[in-house]
Amino acid sequence: VKRIIEVLDRAGSKVNNKCGFHVHLDMRNRDVNKSYNNLYKSQNILYAMNPANRTESNGYSKRVTWDTFKEASDANVNNGSRYYGINTLAYNKHKTLEVRLHSGTTNFNKIMNWVVILTSIVDHEETFVEVKKLPSTFCERLGLVDLTSYVTERVNKFKDNNGNHITVEEAVS
Repeated sequence: VKRIIEVLDRAGSKVNNKCGFHVHLDMRNRDVNKSYNNLYKSQNILYAMNPANRTESNGYSKRVTWDTFKEASDANVNNGSRYYGINTLAYNKHKTLEVRLHSGTTNFNKIMNWVVILTSIVDHEETFVEVKKLPSTFCERLGLVDLTSYVTERVNKFKDNNGNHITVEEAVS
């Protein structure tokens, strides 16, 4: 990843608020139902870690509203759209779940932290019932205590004018 970023930087690549950073999570050796559930339940904090332009208002990373992988997959197949924060259409084509939530970046630390967070979510042994939005609780649950300050910084960076974390619902209202 570091070498790819160096090449992009040398080529003068730039990102703006129209860019997104997408991660494909390989599902060949993972339980896709549990992985989808854990990502679905983690949406609030994942969106809160990103700017408001990554919410459904941009049309490219809409919030998923389906409780199960099957419901999401059926709905996405029927509407033909991959433009969800958690894209289940990628599973049919690539055997991956594509996460489209993060803003565009060529920053190595942001990329690696995001990948570690996402893989920790899908690799977690338990199926999440709920996910607290508090960064310390979220990171502790995932065994990512060393990323608590990073997650906290990201969430704080994107608070609304009232000091609340920007979730999809808050950002589009």
